[in-house]
Amino acid sequence: MIRECEFLNFNNYLQPNIDLKISTEMNFCSQIIFFLFSFLSLTQNILCQQFPNPVTLSTGQGAVGSLDPLWVVSPWYTNNPPNPIGLTYTPALINNNCAPGSWVDPASLTPPLNNGKWITGNDASCADNTSSGYRYFRLTLDLPADCNGQSIAGMNNYTLFLTGYVDNQISNVFVNGTATGISGGNFAAGGQLNMTLNGPWVGGLNYVDVMVYNIPSNGANPYGLLLVADGSATNAIDSDNDGISDLNDQCVCEPGDLPNGCNAALTGDTDICLGQSTTLNVATSGSVIWSNGTNGNSITVSPTQTTTYSATITQISGAIDNVSATVTVRPVFASTINEMICEGESFLYQGNSYSSSGIYTIPLLSQFGCDSIITLNLQANPNFSFNQSLSICPGESITYQGTTLNNPGSYSFEYQSQFGCDSTYELTLSYFPTPTTTIPQISCDTYFWITSNQTYNSSGTYPILLNTVNGCDSTVILSLTINETPAPPVLSATLPRCPGDLISLTAEPSPFPILWNGPNNFTSTTFENSFNIDFPQTGTYSATLNNNGCISLEGTIIAAIEYDKTFDDVPFPNTITPNGDNINDELRLAEYAMTCLPFELQLFNRWGNLVYQGTENSTPFDGKDQAGSLLTDGVYFYQFKVEGKTKSGFIHLQR
Repeated sequence: MIRECEFLNFNNYLQPNIDLKISTEMNFCSQIIFFLFSFLSLTQNILCQQFPNPVTLSTGQGAVGSLDPLWVVSPWYTNNPPNPIGLTYTPALINNNCAPGSWVDPASLTPPLNNGKWITGNDASCADNTSSGYRYFRLTLDLPADCNGQSIAGMNNYTLFLTGYVDNQISNVFVNGTATGISGGNFAAGGQLNMTLNGPWVGGLNYVDVMVYNIPSNGANPYGLLLVADGSATNAIDSDNDGISDLNDQCVCEPGDLPNGCNAALTGDTDICLGQSTTLNVATSGSVIWSNGTNGNSITVSPTQTTTYSATITQISGAIDNVSATVTVRPVFASTINEMICEGESFLYQGNSYSSSGIYTIPLLSQFGCDSIITLNLQANPNFSFNQSLSICPGESITYQGTTLNNPGSYSFEYQSQFGCDSTYELTLSYFPTPTTTIPQISCDTYFWITSNQTYNSSGTYPILLNTVNGCDSTVILSLTINETPAPPVLSATLPRCPGDLISLTAEPSPFPILWNGPNNFTSTTFENSFNIDFPQTGTYSATLNNNGCISLEGTIIAAIEYDKTFDDVPFPNTITPNGDNINDELRLAEYAMTCLPFELQLFNRWGNLVYQGTENSTPFDGKDQAGSLLTDGVYFYQFKVEGKTKSGFIHLQR
């Protein structure tokens, strides 16, 4: 039978460099102790204090690639390693068959011996391993102090039969650091090494260390261990003499009447709440008679108070067992709470808030986990609220409930209802609007305001009082700006001689902006304007001054060109008298004709000789030839070319 575990200080059993964490205190052997290795934070299972069925000790009981739940592994050692006690261990890796076709397939073993897999260290996949030498594979057992009444400290009082397959070989097997001298084995079918481990054992933690040697090799160097129960030897021994071999006995050191080698046990929930039922069960192949006269392996009971139930088991062999269990009945409570609150309040009970009228059923758990029913009858009484808004003119007041109010604001008057809940009258007092309106106005010279029926001649602010529809004062302010209309600007202009010459239009300086207008879409905002003038630009130019929208009368000026004639407008001169009296001494044709047209003049004597040739830019003819010599008085023939035309005639030279 599985024996109950004591509460152990497992730190007393730890090997150096292994950290142990216990999640909860253990009270039954079927629970698992978890080891947490400090550098991997991984867990490893150790069997609770019991004599395990050897089949449960196989390597690799888990998924390939996961950590072995039972077996751990030491570091590599190039030479013979030290004694396994005191070394550092990490969880082994379930690697299974790293050499298919060479290593024995664990699944091919005879059931129930086929529940394991090959294992290696977790530092490298066996196929990628390049390490060689020695390393230990460790199994930890937590054993009771005696087996079938015999102390396990004595040799042969408890024997464990195992079978191992290995790549490359097992060099030795240690029990609690004592070498057994067991060695050999290989990885092929039929190459297993059978191990008989009969001590020295101790009550508590025991260590079985299998030293594996991996022969050095270049490149990948697979290795591994497959260890299972020795089926033949285990099946041939009955440690507790109960007629069931250790291979099939789940309680190998305690004789039992059940087919699994254990004694019958009564199971079921023995702690219930009033009104609940529980089923008690006895696992046995024998006949069962319960204390209430019921036959069968199980009974379902609903006691109203704590009751002890017993069962008498008669095994097929005739052996009689008696088992019993006490079913403890825990009470269930029920109560009613009546409570009133006001609207907007809440009633807090057991961490829950209730704010609406109703009947609430509140289940609670007692210290034993049984339901306790609380019925809450909650009545939420209403609060009454009245709201009113009033307005007055500034300076006025109203009286309400004996209180004189003359300032805007919210005023609250509270009353108590019959249930003690607040009834509230909310008065919101405000002023009627008394607006002050400002009217901006800009005017030239004077302004007539129809609202006040007055004419104003100067800038300023002019307020008047009016009444609103509510009878309150309202202020209207005229913000008036009076701008003076400027006098017309005084204009002047230069007189250019020829078309294309520069003309200047000027206005006397003023603090006000100016705007010019003139022929050919001329506009300007400067007081002085210069440009090259032609005939389309001649004519009248006007300008005004602007004082913030107050526009002056126009000032005007005429722009003209002095020489605005052609040679067709005057006859060609027929006489020149270059006698030095400054009268008709030179033939100044441009001045004479008041034109700026380009021309060419040629003079010939009566023999047809050219005596003078010039243009509008040449020195005027003054009675001298081209060499500067005086010409004789007489008649000369001229040719005058202008605008593509040629005029000819005679001119008299007379001093």
